[in-house]
Amino acid sequence: MALVFASRQQQLGRPITLFLKDRGVLLSSTKNADKFKEHQEVLSGLIDRGATVLVRPMCMEHYGVDKTDLAPGLKLSNPEVVGDALFADDNTKSLTW
Repeated sequence: MALVFASRQQQLGRPITLFLKDRGVLLSSTKNADKFKEHQEVLSGLIDRGATVLVRPMCMEHYGVDKTDLAPGLKLSNPEVVGDALFADDNTKSLTW
C-alpha cells in the first residue's frame, strides 16, 4: 500500500522519501530479489524518478540484511539524514504504514 501511494503521489509531482524499517528492510536486499521482485521494481522506479529511499541500519542488522546487499539507489539512514527529510520545510508531511 505504501509503495503504491508513494508512486501515485510522485506522479502528482510531490517529492517522496521512503523510510524502510522493521521488516520493510527485507525489501532492500538483493538477496530477497525473488521474493520481493515486484516491490523492488516499484522502489527502483521511484528512485529513477527522484525519490529517496532510506533504510534503517538497526533493522537491517536485526533481520540479517547486510549493507553490501542493498539494492541500487537505496541509502542507509542516520538521524541527520532522516531529520533533513522530515524537517525539509514547513510543508513536509509524514505518513506511516
